Amino acid sequence: MKKINIILLLAAAFFLGLSQTAPCKVLQTDTVWRGDVRLDDDVLIPEGITLTVMPGTKVYIEPSDRTKTDPEYLSSMTEISVRGSIQIEGEKESPVIFQVKGKDAPGLWGGIIIDGGSAYARWTLIQNAETGIHLIQGKLNMGESVLRANRYGLIAYEGAFVQLRNCKITENTYGIFELGKVSTNYKEVSIEGNEKKGLYSYGRKSYRRGIRKYKKGTAYSRSNASCRISYAGDEKEFRTPDRKITRIYGNEVLTENTVWRGRILIEGLVRVPEEVRLIVMPGTVVEFRREDTNGNGTGDNGIMMQGLLI
Repeated sequence: MKKINIILLLAAAFFLGLSQTAPCKVLQTDTVWRGDVRLDDDVLIPEGITLTVMPGTKVYIEPSDRTKTDPEYLSSMTEISVRGSIQIEGEKESPVIFQVKGKDAPGLWGGIIIDGGSAYARWTLIQNAETGIHLIQGKLNMGESVLRANRYGLIAYEGAFVQLRNCKITENTYGIFELGKVSTNYKEVSIEGNEKKGLYSYGRKSYRRGIRKYKKGTAYSRSNASCRISYAGDEKEFRTPDRKITRIYGNEVLTENTVWRGRILIEGLVRVPEEVRLIVMPGTVVEFRREDTNGNGTGDNGIMMQGLLI
């Protein structure tokens, strides 16, 4: 009788998913997360695969700056990359939480990266990431959710679709970045309490009715006709930030998808071949060391694009 009870308890624990370690690298089949999930490596959701996160699930991320999902990755930190579909089924009384356990600071993990896939999220809290949701290509439909304490709450690139309803973007370093012609539909979205900028939109103005709270003076746009920046009605000269150089490149070829952030110095010709993506994050400064070996007045150093520049 005791053996039967033990077996039943073990079976119940298994099916209820009281605690599990997330399968890392590339998901091969449709997968369900529930209970407490520990994420200690990258997860890639390929095309045709769906990851479903059940109500009340808590995803605890183990911070790392050395995770790489073969054959490619977009961040050296722990990340969830979506080319298929992620369905986050939180409920009002049982929200889904993505966070770093025991720490409350931005930039501790890579976040959720939507790269051609789709994401549906309800009653979800995402925090402590470099970018809460990074929408390169694809669709995001999020409601009743919070992006909090990330370095960037949401970044969306041209061609992406973003629908937010009853969401709050708060306590991030930066709130929302729209880069290019992003299709957006915001309804009852609160953008407040972000440290540096609440909303930044570069390119065509997006549909933004429904933003309930937005701190004046936190968004700016750059004119293509000059090197001046219009910021809350004032113009400022753009100056190179006084910061340490984070990476130096000579004559080399990028052999894998690469993300630039911070201050990059080019001392040669950097080639980005076909099928390779170079992603330059907001605020990045790329500088070129002048070199004119044949004396024709044209510099030799630069970037040769054969792949994709984002």
